[in-house]
Amino acid sequence: MQNILVQTTKFPHVPEGDLERNNGSPGSAFAIWLSQKLSAMGLSCDEVCQEDYGWGFWIKSKEHTIWICVSYAADEDEDGNAIAKPDSEPADWFVSVNFEDPMLLLKPWQWGRFKTGGEEQRKIASLLLDALQAEPEITVVRIE
Repeated sequence: MQNILVQTTKFPHVPEGDLERNNGSPGSAFAIWLSQKLSAMGLSCDEVCQEDYGWGFWIKSKEHTIWICVSYAADEDEDGNAIAKPDSEPADWFVSVNFEDPMLLLKPWQWGRFKTGGEEQRKIASLLLDALQAEPEITVVRIE
């Protein structure tokens, strides 16, 4: 998995979507923006969906699927509670790129796919980084 930490005021970071099951994780606008950018680069992106840790979508690339996720990193008080801040202040976001085939260990005839899946993950992460760095309202803080 590759993670990119960014700061931006471009996207709202107020709770949204399913407040009960998915904690109201913000990020749909950011995930949709990323999906549109990657689609414009020729990648096949699925519809954006909410998870309990953020918003994401699948990319079908060659014979692999790659998960792209956006997670809001809220500031916390000393008790670990999220501190709300206005959308006008820069917010921290993690953008994650992950190739995963959970059944791969049970399919030795496909073990070579992991190598090519990892290569595909790195290629898509590079395209994603290009899109983020090209946007003046987004600052890339760290790449993990």
